[in-house]
Amino acid sequence: MLDAASRLWARLPIGLRSAVRRHLPRPRFRAGVLAVISNREGEVLLLHHRFRGALPWGLPGGWLEPGEDPTAGMCRELSEELGLDVDSSQLTLLEATSRAGVPHIEFYYGVRAIVHDVPECPEFDGHGWFAVTTLPDGMLDEHRLMVARLLK
Repeated sequence: MLDAASRLWARLPIGLRSAVRRHLPRPRFRAGVLAVISNREGEVLLLHHRFRGALPWGLPGGWLEPGEDPTAGMCRELSEELGLDVDSSQLTLLEATSRAGVPHIEFYYGVRAIVHDVPECPEFDGHGWFAVTTLPDGMLDEHRLMVARLLK
């Protein structure tokens, strides 16, 4: 039965197959980008986000816009949050992860950039440079593990 359905599907015009695919239910999830920015002392830049409740400390980044390339989204987020003008040559994809039970994926990038000042931003109300051994409480375990793995 499945073989017959496959043959029938293959005979349909490509435009009709595309239209059917567009209307079939697909999994929905969000995609985020996060930057691991370290300095010469081996510390990582963390932002204290205003709207994250009990876990306010985290890596710079945000959600991708629909259809946005992850690298382009990371460049956009760094510009919006930190005023950094980076291009794709300054980014290294470190890891892509998902969390069980959470419908999203996160792209972690290493960023070659020097951050002197962090501008004011409505999304966060503080920042700091932290060594792996002094990461603050109030941080997602996933972020903590990624920083520890990358800066060991």
